[in-house]
Amino acid sequence: MNMKESSQKAVLLLADGTRFEGRALGARGVAVGEVVFHTSGTSTHQLLTTPACQGQILAFTTPLIGNCGVNEDDAQGTGVFAAGMVVRECCREPSNFRSRQSLPDYLSQRGVVAIEGVDTRALTRHLRDKGSCRGAIVSVQADEAALLRELASPAPVPPAPRAAQPAPLPQREDFHVAVLDLGCCRDLLLGLTLRGCRVTLLAPDTPFDDIAALGPDGVLLSDGPERLTPPEGALQTARALLQSGLPLYGADAGHQLLAVAAGCRLEPLPAGHRGPNHPVHATGGATFTTTQRHGLTVVPESVDPARAAVTHVNRNDGSVEGLRYAGCPAFSTQYLPDHRGDSTGRADAIGAFLSAMAQRKEGGLNA
Repeated sequence: MNMKESSQKAVLLLADGTRFEGRALGARGVAVGEVVFHTSGTSTHQLLTTPACQGQILAFTTPLIGNCGVNEDDAQGTGVFAAGMVVRECCREPSNFRSRQSLPDYLSQRGVVAIEGVDTRALTRHLRDKGSCRGAIVSVQADEAALLRELASPAPVPPAPRAAQPAPLPQREDFHVAVLDLGCCRDLLLGLTLRGCRVTLLAPDTPFDDIAALGPDGVLLSDGPERLTPPEGALQTARALLQSGLPLYGADAGHQLLAVAAGCRLEPLPAGHRGPNHPVHATGGATFTTTQRHGLTVVPESVDPARAAVTHVNRNDGSVEGLRYAGCPAFSTQYLPDHRGDSTGRADAIGAFLSAMAQRKEGGLNA
């Protein structure tokens, strides 16, 4: 990248009229999306390719982004799902033995409109105080008044993406897991296959009879883009699953879907939880750090004790982070499980899911 290209002016325009000036990065154009801040410092490429980040302009709080470069083996889906990216400074000479490409080159090749040189501390404070909002990155000539009118309109709801790559094959097969694919990331599938699960990916509105016909040992409701009102077809499937007796685990958007199916309501968080450092407390247990990327939460008062119980809460704001459902071996977490497993056992949601499937198998054999 020459000096002329790196100095081309760009602007981040928020729906409330706030402007942040900077320099064009990546592809040139206009990117429109929900502007959210993220505290991760090294997972930039993974987040850009995560289906759950569909339509978001990711603003990173870490002042220097891209030090580790890009390795396509880490992609969470095929292609980029984020709408754009905002950074203070982007590294052009990464230093990591796994790096295959610099982040600026990756952005340009993938057509991602981004901006650097932004006062990301001021932007983060603005989003924290005012809440996440729609915005646009502009690095070409554009009518800002027309853009502001567009940003003031409700954002269209895009179709939910499906996992863009097949699940890897397990080295051994201890369990068969049906995954309702709300936009599943690669690491969640790895968390299953690395621990002996054969995975069948299904649409979230797959009828229960079709799921039962596969004979799965359990069902996982995956992560993906959030929906304040989940689609009715997916809700019908989730309700049937809660009555089936099958072991269930919902993660992230899957947690929200199961919660609504159990009669809970969702509401927006003021600024969302997005980063690798969110403390979660297990009721009667330990507090541990989790990775999160969500802007909605379950309304605590909407949890019916006859249908569900809160098992985890966020240490920072007390929001609901986990539920266990009555009458069936089902639970869900708002945070993402570690695909490698937690050696301390404190936050091993996938391990708990495996245990539930093993208990059901043992009960079936002994019946």
